[in-house]
Amino acid sequence: MPAAASPSRVSHAPYIARVVAALTAMHTAVSEVTVTDDAMRHATLRVTDDHAGNRGAAVLLRWDERDGWSAQALVPPEPHPRPAVHFGPQHLPGPADVAFWARFGLVHPGLTASHPPGPPGTRDLDQLLRGYQTTTG
Repeated sequence: MPAAASPSRVSHAPYIARVVAALTAMHTAVSEVTVTDDAMRHATLRVTDDHAGNRGAAVLLRWDERDGWSAQALVPPEPHPRPAVHFGPQHLPGPADVAFWARFGLVHPGLTASHPPGPPGTRDLDQLLRGYQTTTG
C-alpha cells in the first residue's frame, strides 16, 4: 500500500498507476510495484513479456522525483542487473512514452547506459503530478 503523500506534496501514485495501465495495455506484465513517499517520492516496477523475444528477461523500472525514470535489464543467466539506462531529462514523461521505452528495453536488453540524469526540470513537479489526480464527486 503506498504511503500517504505529505500535505504539501502531491501524490505520485496516480501517475505510476497510469504508467502501469499503459504497460498492461501493451501486453506487458507488471509485478512488484512499490510506490513510496518517504523523504523522496519514488516507485519501482518490474516488467516482463515472454513474447518480446527474450524469455525470462525483465526490466526493473525506477522513478524518483530527483532523477526521473531509469531502467535496468535483468537477463538470465546473468547474476546482476545491467547498467541503468535513464529516460532523459524529462522527469514526468507521458505514461505511454514510459511504456514504449520499457518495452524497447525488453526487446533490446543490450541497450547501453545513457547519460546520467540531469537536474530537475524547470516546471513544478507537484503541478505536473496534479494532472494525474482523479477528481471525485
